[in-house]
Amino acid sequence: MVRSMIVHSIMYYLTTIEGITWRNDDYTAYKIVKAVKGERFNGYFELKIGHKNHRFTYGTVNEFLPILFHAITATKMAAAVPGNFSIVPIPNSTAVVGSNAEFRTLEHAKAIAGHLGQRADVVPALRWIGEKTPGGSRDPQLHFRNLRAVARPAHPIVLYDDVINTGSQMIGSYRRLAVDATPPLAGFVVGRAVKDQKTPTIGWAAEDVPVQEWPIDFDQLFGPGEIAT
Repeated sequence: MVRSMIVHSIMYYLTTIEGITWRNDDYTAYKIVKAVKGERFNGYFELKIGHKNHRFTYGTVNEFLPILFHAITATKMAAAVPGNFSIVPIPNSTAVVGSNAEFRTLEHAKAIAGHLGQRADVVPALRWIGEKTPGGSRDPQLHFRNLRAVARPAHPIVLYDDVINTGSQMIGSYRRLAVDATPPLAGFVVGRAVKDQKTPTIGWAAEDVPVQEWPIDFDQLFGPGEIAT
C-alpha cells in the first residue's frame, strides 16, 4: 500500500505564459503568491471580503496577509485537522542547522497559529544541513538527506509551506519527520503551481500526494532470478 498525505492549497497559480491567455483570476492568484513569498509585483489585485471589494498593492500586502492567514488558512486548518496539532513550517533556503534565525514560512506559521488559540503551536522542527539553492533539486530524497529534525513536536504535525511546485520539498519534509519524529497528518500551502489553467483558480483544493520512497523493482526491470553473491 502506497503511503500518501493530503495537501490542501488555496489557489492554483500559473508558471507559464506560452500559448495561454491569462484571465483576471490567473493574474490575481499570481500576485497573491508573489505577496506571500515577499516578492514585488506590479499593479494590484482585488478581492471581495465581507461583501466589500478591497484592492491590494505591493505596498499594502501587510494589510492583506493577516486577512489571508485568519480568514482562510487558520479556518481551514481548524476544520480539517482534529484536536490539537503542531504546525511545522518547511524551512526557507537559508534556515540551516545551528541557526536560530527566523524565516518567512515560520513567520507565516506563527501568524496562522495566533488565530487558532490553544489548538495549535508552532515548532520549527526542520532545518537544512547546508543552505539550499533556491529552486534546486526536484528529488524528494535529496531534500530528505539535506534536512534534519532539530525538535520533536508534542502534538500531531501539520506541514506548512507558502507554495508547492513539484511537491519535492513537502515529500522530503514528510520523510524526514517520519524518520526522526512522527509522520505528519497533512500539508497546507497557499499556492499550487500549475502549467494549465484551472477552474476555479481560487478556492480550496486537496491533492493526495504519495510520500514514501519508491523502491526499484529489480524483477520488473530484469526479470525474476537469483543474484549471484
